[in-house]
Amino acid sequence: MGHAVALFINTPELVEEFMVTKNKFYDKHPMSSLVFKKVMGDSILWTKSDMKWAQKRKVVSTSLYKDRLRDMLE
Repeated sequence: MGHAVALFINTPELVEEFMVTKNKFYDKHPMSSLVFKKVMGDSILWTKSDMKWAQKRKVVSTSLYKDRLRDMLE
């Protein structure tokens, strides 16, 4: 039986770097989509960074600008 290594990030700046700034350098492990699918459904956060993912991200990204999110929270 093999061992699995997992990295959990909870610092907002590192999450932003991992998921936004340098996303193309970090691809998600297939196991992450299996684990998180039960909790989050078929989310683009945990799927492989392919063309389908890029199209979905482009559609979603315009509504997730920091200024828009800040306005929504106020």
